This record gives sequence, structure tokens and C-alpha cells, in this order.
Amino acid sequence: MKRALLKAGWVENKDQTSSFHHLLYKCKDLQTDYNLMKRGQFFNHFENNKEITTKSELNKVLMGNLSYNVVEKFQPRTFDLGNFKQRGVFWGDFL
Repeated sequence: MKRALLKAGWVENKDQTSSFHHLLYKCKDLQTDYNLMKRGQFFNHFENNKEITTKSELNKVLMGNLSYNVVEKFQPRTFDLGNFKQRGVFWGDFL
């Protein structure tokens, strides 16, 4: 993605605290990120929608639908390693 944007003429701003950007790409979003956005700026998150924009939260939503066999049809086995119980299951599967 980075190469494609640079090839299209975008410029990388290495100052992570700068508000001058076209696309803000972060692992975790903060409310201030949205408050500081200007017209024409993009962010790799959707405000107030962590349920689908983080892998761990999306996994929780999908796992809640196991009775409908939703997850098993299209998602590979997934673990939230931040969850103590799932970490134990992960280790059980791979040790």
C-alpha cells in the first residue's frame, strides 16, 4: 500500500504527531485522531466502531455467532492473545 501511494505522488510524513497528512494509519485509534482530522484526510479506522476495525473485536463478534456456524465457514481459526483464556487454547493447539 505504501509503495502504491508513493508511486501515485503522495508524500510520507514521518512525524507521527503531525496533523498534516492525507492518510493516517495507526494500530489503535484515539478520539483526538478524529477531532483533529481535516477535510480530505483519511484514517484506517472508523470512529466508534471498534467491533469491525480491530481484529480482536471482530473476532469477538464473529465468535458470538458460533451457533449460526458463521465463523467456521469463512474465517480461519483465530485467537485473541490478549485474552488469557484464548492464549491457553492457542498454546494447547500448538505445543
